[in-house]
Amino acid sequence: MDIQIAQISNMSQSGSSLLRSIQNNSTPILDLLVRESIQNSLDAAKPDSRSVRVDFEIGEFRPSRLNSFLTGSQKLLNKRFPGSSAQYIAIRDSQTEGLTGKLSSKYLQEHDDYGNLLKLVYEIGQAQDKRGAGGSWGLGKTVYFRVGIALVVYYSRIQLGPGNYQSRLAVTLVEDENKESRSIIPYTPGKKRRGIAWWGKATTDGETIPLTDDREIETILEVFGIDPYEGTETGTTVIIPYINDRKLLNNNRNEYVDSSDQSVNPFWYDSLEEYLVIAIQRWYAARITNRMYDGVTLSPAVTNYVTKFHEEITSRNMAPAFKVIQDLYNTAYAKMTKQSFMPILQKHGQTVMTEMVSLRNEFVRNLDKTSSGVVAFATVSTTYLQMVPPENLYSPCLYYGLPDNDDDKHEPILAYCRKPGMIVEYTDTGKWVQGIQPMGADSYLIAVFVLNSNQRFKADYGLPEAENTLEDYIRQTENADHMHWEDISYHGHSLKIVQKTQKHVASKIAKTCKSNVGTPTGATERLLSKELGKFLLPPEGFGTAPTRKAQPKKPGGSGSLGSSPKKGTQCTVDEHIRYTPEGMSLHATMDSKKVISKLCRFELAVQTEAGELKPEAWESRTGLRFPFEISEISVDITRQINRVWKTLCSSSIVEDGFSSHDVNIDYLKTADDICYGFIIDATGLDNLRLVFSIDLEIPDKSLAPSISFRETSERSE
Repeated sequence: MDIQIAQISNMSQSGSSLLRSIQNNSTPILDLLVRESIQNSLDAAKPDSRSVRVDFEIGEFRPSRLNSFLTGSQKLLNKRFPGSSAQYIAIRDSQTEGLTGKLSSKYLQEHDDYGNLLKLVYEIGQAQDKRGAGGSWGLGKTVYFRVGIALVVYYSRIQLGPGNYQSRLAVTLVEDENKESRSIIPYTPGKKRRGIAWWGKATTDGETIPLTDDREIETILEVFGIDPYEGTETGTTVIIPYINDRKLLNNNRNEYVDSSDQSVNPFWYDSLEEYLVIAIQRWYAARITNRMYDGVTLSPAVTNYVTKFHEEITSRNMAPAFKVIQDLYNTAYAKMTKQSFMPILQKHGQTVMTEMVSLRNEFVRNLDKTSSGVVAFATVSTTYLQMVPPENLYSPCLYYGLPDNDDDKHEPILAYCRKPGMIVEYTDTGKWVQGIQPMGADSYLIAVFVLNSNQRFKADYGLPEAENTLEDYIRQTENADHMHWEDISYHGHSLKIVQKTQKHVASKIAKTCKSNVGTPTGATERLLSKELGKFLLPPEGFGTAPTRKAQPKKPGGSGSLGSSPKKGTQCTVDEHIRYTPEGMSLHATMDSKKVISKLCRFELAVQTEAGELKPEAWESRTGLRFPFEISEISVDITRQINRVWKTLCSSSIVEDGFSSHDVNIDYLKTADDICYGFIIDATGLDNLRLVFSIDLEIPDKSLAPSISFRETSERSE
């Protein structure tokens, strides 16, 4: 690859300034990496994507092979890394647009967008301009340079037109130009160092553009054992070589001690892959395979090819502390959008409350009145959080990255977020929780504030139409690391939106909790039932929730998510059931690592006091039509091929059934042609995941459906 060494020019940034530009030296670098890389992927989602896949991959490579491609720096790199192997981390996304746009800024015309390629690889400070995007400064991407030695490989595949695809690969190096003895970029005699270089294909004017030849690109990818995108796949893979896992794990780590002043070392502090699993949940719990999220959801995974570790992260296998965050997010969002929703926490006996946060004289009066958002909060028992035997999981403070509270007094915990669904911050001190009383030893008060992003400012402010929403304002209040909200002067107006919101949130939680002190559990549940009834929740006993699986323990007694593959085919129904005027909408998943040897069967029955009645039994005993019907089914088929999970198909299932990629699905119907279930035949396949979206019609709300999803040996039962 040809090298381009950046030269000093007017208003240009140096390498040392870029390494400082993310404005955060206290948060662990791994957390910053997770936050920024996933947000980049979500912001680049294809218009028709329902979910974005993001894989964090850890592996080893031979330094001399990589260095041989980096013209001008090969000898310096070989001298610095003489060993036979080194580590890398790669972040690979799919169902995204990839690094689109012009190959060079010199090709830009007046009204052209910079495109993802120039913004990520060649330009600093070019922010995302999509509404609802996570980025606002264009500086967060510099975190990639702080993970290894500031050498980053960018590989992408984009669609140029129907059936026309292009691969792109470029390499960037950023270093402190003042540390000449450690410099990897070759010195240009007579020129002042700037500390930035790119590798790619040389152009006639001495600059470089990304490689676009598939064979050249695949040769470089082979150094890391990374497969190229194929077929209709598009996406981006960011590869960071020469990482030091111990250095990354020790960076800005919190130190914890127990009540005996003994050091507590969470299991994720000893493993790069385990830390990534926790960090992904910590910041994106609200968006991980969450069908309640209004937009593209996140499907993440972590793999270490050296240790053979692999973890798919879903809303079902998140740690309990993060399931609480997603459930509270959904509760707040349902309140804001006036949807019927029963929190999972509520189903398990935890006290859940919501409060609309209203600000006077700030917004246009509409159906949301003057709301800046909704806060949902719950008193969550240590039993629900699985902190008691046999699981013995850690305090939620450790999972959230907060200082661990005293055993006998738990400070309130609050998380807040805006439209992208990334948690901005967890806090247990300051204005968000001021005046809220601590909980006792057996429970935690956990709250999530969700911004009313579409709220519009009143006309008196005279704001530009393109920047008139609450989301627009809050986005500008964040620093480049997006880890804090602080009021700013906005188009000449000194707004106090954040300050007022913090005050109201803390006040509402404090008053509500104080009024419920000493209320017997039964009375509290009756009060909540009355309040929830105002939102038209289904009748008591309507619907069933699948049994939650216990959190597996980590060797040595500490709990974790577990990494060993499950045996057989797993058939599960998501606990998040959305109730609709017609009935309900739910998700079900069939997942198998090993070769599938049996059929899988999804079916409905009628729940009665004496047990369940299947359709045939119901019709024969009552003489009535079966009371439930599956009105619509869609399926996403993904499969792990050459260590990469690939989406093979996203499709609705028609009445005649479905057949694709050796997966066959047939409806189960009554004599009256009512669909009450389906059979899946994927025998002979392995490393397969099917995710179903299922809509049920339930005309008579006095009847409760029973849902069964399991393996079976027979097509008819």
